Amino acid sequence: MESKNNNDEIDMFYILKVFNKALRKLNVLIFAAVNFIFRQWKVLLLLLVLGIGLGVYLEGKNKDGFEAKALIRVNFNATNYVYNSVALLEEKVLENDTLFFKQNGFSSDTLELFSLEINPVIDIRDIIDNYEPNDRNLEALMRNLEFDNNVTITETFNSQYKYHTIELLLSNTANNKTPQKVLKFLNKNELFESVKEVTITNLKNRVANNLIIINQIDEVIKNYNTNESLASPSKEIFVVDKNFSVSGLLDKKVLLLEENDKLTEELSYAKDIVVLVSKPEVYKVKPSILAKKFILLPIGLIFLFLFFSGMFYLYQNLKEKAAKDSVNS
Repeated sequence: MESKNNNDEIDMFYILKVFNKALRKLNVLIFAAVNFIFRQWKVLLLLLVLGIGLGVYLEGKNKDGFEAKALIRVNFNATNYVYNSVALLEEKVLENDTLFFKQNGFSSDTLELFSLEINPVIDIRDIIDNYEPNDRNLEALMRNLEFDNNVTITETFNSQYKYHTIELLLSNTANNKTPQKVLKFLNKNELFESVKEVTITNLKNRVANNLIIINQIDEVIKNYNTNESLASPSKEIFVVDKNFSVSGLLDKKVLLLEENDKLTEELSYAKDIVVLVSKPEVYKVKPSILAKKFILLPIGLIFLFLFFSGMFYLYQNLKEKAAKDSVNS
């Protein structure tokens, strides 16, 4: 039992001895590193000044770009067309096709666009409005729809969302007119121009017809309250049977008024295929700390100097140790 305790004490003593030896070596190494830095302060200061100067010079030549973000509304069921047009612009940016952009009203010498992205503003009401209240398809859709951030689900209904956000990353040659050029490109489609004219005409006719029916309902209720005969569309014929539901007429009037409110809103947005809801403001991209060359370059130069100096110091030690071992052998 005593021999076991003695062995444990010896093992603990050995561990402490090894630990102290390693700690002394670490202290020596740290002292050597600090001493080296103090001895090489002129070199380090030179690298610091050189790195800052080079970083400032490179940042002066490399001007930052701009960003713009806007909320848009897509009309006339043209969402798929708009998404395809955005994809075409992205492809032309990657191809650096300056001729294509020149033909579409952009700058002729350099690209104004670096990238662009469009995403729907997800609103379940945009989907529900396409179904009747008791539609079994809507019931099945709502039962199986998962409300999460799954991109595949949102992409399935992209064409049914009315509002979308478009984000532009612009070059330093861009200006406040560049987002307008993008919208002009998206709105340039002869087919949808015809669809726009027909849609606007139909909306106006529906509003006018609803107003006629509302006036007729008002006239019927007015005559009903005064106990007079109800005139038919023909001035020579009168309808004397008043066996109808006044509440039903009032409900119909309310529905027509609500429909006219929606139609009027649709008309206010039906100016183009893509309509701006919020004005896109072009603002300068704020670079991250990692993009600031006047900080990264001096740090990088000093790190490389210390790294290679440390490697050289290690090489010299190994070389001396190898020489001593060969002499001893």
